[in-house]
Amino acid sequence: MRVAQAIRVACRILVATLLLSFVLAQTTASQMNALISALRNREFKKALTLVQVALKKSPEDPQLWAMQGTAYSGTGHRKEALNSFRTALRISPDYVPALRGAAQIEYDSGSQEAVPVLK
Repeated sequence: MRVAQAIRVACRILVATLLLSFVLAQTTASQMNALISALRNREFKKALTLVQVALKKSPEDPQLWAMQGTAYSGTGHRKEALNSFRTALRISPDYVPALRGAAQIEYDSGSQEAVPVLK
């Protein structure tokens, strides 16, 4: 009897964990959609707020860092944008959106640091 009870409890815990994971994944997907929408609509301040929340949950996501770089760039904060792109590149050195963003900022500023990024 105790074994059967333990199995039922374990199954309930497993189901609850799976449901919670599903809910969290949906929230993350909806947050990502809101972030993408804000960037597309050039709502950069809103995008910064959204991406900073997302980065607290996933600080090793190069896509989020590149999105933050794009949002900072859109608000005219080039130094912060470049730092965000560089963070993305430390995580994933071949991440093209971060390479493109960093190179564009370096190129626009006339920096020679753009050359190795472009190569």
